[in-house]
Amino acid sequence: MNSKRLQEKVLLDYVDNYKRNKKTIILAGGCFDLFHPGHLEYLQGAKKLGDILIVGINSDNSIQSIKGQPPLFSLEERVAILSSLECVDHLLVISELTLVQAVKTIQPHFFVKGIDYQGKVFPEQQAAKEIGTKIKLIGERKLYSSTQLKKSYER
Repeated sequence: MNSKRLQEKVLLDYVDNYKRNKKTIILAGGCFDLFHPGHLEYLQGAKKLGDILIVGINSDNSIQSIKGQPPLFSLEERVAILSSLECVDHLLVISELTLVQAVKTIQPHFFVKGIDYQGKVFPEQQAAKEIGTKIKLIGERKLYSSTQLKKSYER
């Protein structure tokens, strides 16, 4: 399978080229462990905002820090799943706990989060505001939670 995962330096070369060619760049992110229909809706909705969808995918270690437990699926397995999606153009592995640095480095036209962030403050907001990146919330309501799905399978 052709992986869409790129090293940051290579990705930034692509980003520069896309911007020169007036392409609209969208940045999304997540753990994507136990991939479900809500993830698909989120990524497809993000792609509709422009031309190039870059997805920041959390490393195994960052998921351990965020969730307090290791991911069910390894980084390579999650990369394979996301690489198979037509709506995803590129993947960037995120070792940090947030996408603040990715927002600052990539400087996308749009940074997207799920609708469950409506009315919440999140770290990437300030970085996006400073560089003029628009924030869009995707979805109508949160129907799925990987964490809750995992818990229901553990019973």
